[in-house]
Amino acid sequence: MKSVEVDQKIAEATYVEDLDYITGSDGPVFKSPEQRAVVESYDAKRVSRLRWKIDRHLIPACGVLYLLCFLDRGNIGNAKIAGMNKELGLSSHQYSVILTVFFATYCTVEAPCNILLKMLSAKVFLPLIAVLWGVCVLGMGFAKNYHHLIVLRILLGLFEAGLMPGCAYYLSNWYRPTEVSYRIALYFSAATIAGAFSGILAWAIMKMDGIGGLAGWSWIFILEGLLTITVGVLCYFFIYNSPKTCGFLTDEEITYWEWHLQQDAGKSNEELDNEPLQWKHIKQGAFHWRVWYMVILSLGCTVPIYSFSYFLPTIINTLGWTASTAQLMSAPPYIWACLCTIVVSYFSDKYKNRCFFIIGPMLFCGIVGFSMALGQDKTGVTYAGVFLACAGQYAPWPSIVSWNANNYPNSHTRGIAMGIQIGFASAGGIIASFIYRSQDSPRFTLGHSVVLGATVLGMILTVVLALYLRFVNAKKEKYCKEHPEVYNEDPHELAKLDEANPLFRYIY
Repeated sequence: MKSVEVDQKIAEATYVEDLDYITGSDGPVFKSPEQRAVVESYDAKRVSRLRWKIDRHLIPACGVLYLLCFLDRGNIGNAKIAGMNKELGLSSHQYSVILTVFFATYCTVEAPCNILLKMLSAKVFLPLIAVLWGVCVLGMGFAKNYHHLIVLRILLGLFEAGLMPGCAYYLSNWYRPTEVSYRIALYFSAATIAGAFSGILAWAIMKMDGIGGLAGWSWIFILEGLLTITVGVLCYFFIYNSPKTCGFLTDEEITYWEWHLQQDAGKSNEELDNEPLQWKHIKQGAFHWRVWYMVILSLGCTVPIYSFSYFLPTIINTLGWTASTAQLMSAPPYIWACLCTIVVSYFSDKYKNRCFFIIGPMLFCGIVGFSMALGQDKTGVTYAGVFLACAGQYAPWPSIVSWNANNYPNSHTRGIAMGIQIGFASAGGIIASFIYRSQDSPRFTLGHSVVLGATVLGMILTVVLALYLRFVNAKKEKYCKEHPEVYNEDPHELAKLDEANPLFRYIY
């Protein structure tokens, strides 16, 4: 077998027995005879059980925090139709400004947040920011005017900013590149559950109107804020920094999993990942053209996601249902989107492909769904379009985030790049805040058209980037064939080359 094919087989091998089919290869490198003995004792079933053990310890905390994060930033849409705007005397423009100021801090501090996470550790940082944004949400329940909401939404954006990139970066350090999209989808699907849960919860809380002298919309913020504070404190005990310090893995399981994470050719090693942050990491993570390309590509998801988060109850309300019924009817599309997100991301990892599993949902669900919503007056057809559109906007997002994470070998660079991508892509929320105008009801032609255009743009950029990465991989393959001595070079020295490492392959 050709050496380049051997290296690729080793890089893609999930289980030890996969290596038995690599003829002409000495197999993976072990640090010690003890490590080799442990690794060779694992078969497919043992690895599957270990992976599931890690999943059930890591994913729930991320999922619950992200559910609350999305619930707390989007519940203002529920509060709006529960009477907040009327009681506080907010105009349509003021409401849009309140939505927008959230992103003033949210978009700008996500990359620094990942640096702070690395300094404080995930175990401290993630629960801390949850408690802080929960306090902000609680305060919104006692807001008396427009200016109170403005200040609290700015602070909410500041504290929520670290969660999405923080969780994605946290999981990218626990899983191999071809495993991480599905795990991101598992906790990101909490956002779709939040969309469903928020409507049902708001419908129930609205019935507390008048209790304690507070309006129903105030109770939405107060109860959801208290819930977030409580969960934030509890999550400190369910977030783990590394296999060595997690406490739920045995010594043998730690040995295997650390070996498992080291099997990607060209991936940076532990020594390089733990070195101090340097200018080269900032330069590569913040100023590389591909980072900002991913930001623009990501708008194809974030503009639709935030549009629905803020305005779906309003859109459904204009179809003829009452405010209470609209809260309930906003739930089913999100439940459907949750299922689609998990399934799409599972197959994205299974087939080690990002491109097809980004453009597929965008095309077959997003574009078709928004076209139905835009082109029809009938309530049933529009509502069906909402179902498809929800799946089309949520399902590609984990693949987009993990695609960016997969293609940066060094953990410092990866953390900065992911923070910038997720942070500035959240500017889609700024666009979303102004495109669904009350005067466009019930067709909302402007809003649906902008969302449709963003989806098409995301699809085009995805295809172009995939073709480019495939071209670069082909050049590396050719180089390795012409210079087979590269396989005998020190892996540590090669890892220092970062993306220039000839053995490192991009995922596309």
